[in-house]
Amino acid sequence: MKKLFISILIAISYLGVRAQNSNKQAAEVVKVYYSLVEGSKEAAKVKVLNLRQKNLQSLSDSIMLFQNLEMLNLMKNSLSTLPATIGKLPKLKELIADQNKIQTLPFEIGRLNQLEVLQLKKNLLRSLPTSMVDLKKLKTLEVANNKLEAFPTCIFGLKYLQTLNLSHNSIVRVEPGFAALAALRQLDISFNSITQLPDDLGKLVSLEVLLAEHNQLRELPGSFESLSNLTTLILSDNLLEGLPSGFSKLTKLETLVLTNNQIATMPDELLQMPHLKLLSLIGNPLPDEEVARIRRALPKTDIRF
Repeated sequence: MKKLFISILIAISYLGVRAQNSNKQAAEVVKVYYSLVEGSKEAAKVKVLNLRQKNLQSLSDSIMLFQNLEMLNLMKNSLSTLPATIGKLPKLKELIADQNKIQTLPFEIGRLNQLEVLQLKKNLLRSLPTSMVDLKKLKTLEVANNKLEAFPTCIFGLKYLQTLNLSHNSIVRVEPGFAALAALRQLDISFNSITQLPDDLGKLVSLEVLLAEHNQLRELPGSFESLSNLTTLILSDNLLEGLPSGFSKLTKLETLVLTNNQIATMPDELLQMPHLKLLSLIGNPLPDEEVARIRRALPKTDIRF
């Protein structure tokens, strides 16, 4: 009886703690504001401001009033730039400005020293301000579908960056400097005009996913063998005739897509990678005997010719 009584007390206590936690979580639900006018009435309370698809031609300097703002969504407007006062948001962690007409960013954007996520997809940017090197906490940078012609070297100062998307631009050359991006896990440079990758790409010790399809690559740097955490490598629609030695050292590689290149033979060591789950060689000039050799060497791999 005594044991039963103790069990009931424990159960009641547990339910009480759960109820308190539920109440606490409910109290922590953050209110979302949907206009500057609405938010300005209690600016100090605003943490999330969603101005998505508001037909904005410009963003008012009054944005600086929101000193506790943590998330700002400006997606799907007609902004051509952001005001310098954007740099006066000391707590901003996430800035989403996809699908605008942004041509330039203010130098002051580099003052957002708490920023972790910056999304600028589908704009008209030709370059990024050098001040972005000061965004020391940035983890995600999305600048796909812009008009970048040069690789923005300011990125090499972002040592905590984990995701970088520069796809669908007009980048021809990628500068060296990747040794500084030890935390980078996903790199998307697809749909550019890149002809060569720097040798220090192999310094990306945390890289798991590399998307580099639809470029003008004729060869890969020998340092590729150092990408020991790479699981996914997409290199379709390039001009590759072969792969560098050392590929068998990529022991975590599961997906390798080489569709539409100029590969006529596969190196022996690549055929010693039983951990590969998918290998796509569609659209390469592989003779029948090479196809048969690859099938024999990797019987458990999903191979597509």
